[in-house]
Order: sequence, then C-alpha cells, then structure tokens
Amino acid sequence: MILYKYVCDNCALAFEQPVDCIADRDKPCEGGCIRCGGEIKRVITYGGFTVPEGGCGNAANGYSSTHGDSENFKAGRKIYR
Repeated sequence: MILYKYVCDNCALAFEQPVDCIADRDKPCEGGCIRCGGEIKRVITYGGFTVPEGGCGNAANGYSSTHGDSENFKAGRKIYR
C-alpha cells in the first residue's frame, strides 16, 4: 500500500490517502474536494519508508550497513576503511 498526499486547489484542504496500486494514484482526485467541491491534485512530497524489525539492514538481527562487520557494529566499534 502506498500513501499519497492530495491538496484542494480551492480551499487548500490537504489529506493523505493510502492507495493499493500506483495505477490508482489519481482516483482520489476524481470526486472533487469533500469540503468545497474544488479540484483535488496529487502533490509531490519527500519520500520515506520504514523497515520493519527483522528487515534487511536491521542491526538487531545481526545485519548492518558495514557489510559483514555486524559484531563490530553491535559492539559500537567504528570501522574506517
């Protein structure tokens, strides 16, 4: 599920809407604003994501960004290369 942000051109109502498929990302724009009936547009925002615990790159499961030096990472030792 992807979260998109939308804004009304008329009253500046801003909201986020989860969308199941990228192809459906403009569907929330079709009905108009729920407050004033104005035109809704999808806006570009900064990207971001969350890696769930146990995901790739999570220090808690022994993986780190130091590529194979997980024990040093867990111990708090910095690796300089």
